[in-house]
Amino acid sequence: MSRRGSHQQAFSLFSFQDIIIKHLSTSLPVHEIVFIRGLVAAPLIFLYVHYDSGLGALTTRRPWLHAVRAVAMFLSYLSF
Repeated sequence: MSRRGSHQQAFSLFSFQDIIIKHLSTSLPVHEIVFIRGLVAAPLIFLYVHYDSGLGALTTRRPWLHAVRAVAMFLSYLSF
């Protein structure tokens, strides 16, 4: 598949996700929607990375920066 085709699929998936989130936001709190989205997305991303370049590509040389980012993201979700 060409790079252009994969970009078109990504944009289509993003639009579809936006429709689902807008529909769910009438009945679920935002933090639950974000949590469920993460539960669905994480295994899909791991599968993609595993088949594309191996899970070794997920290693980092700066784990503390990832921890700081995780705390910042968590605090941003709490303050929304």
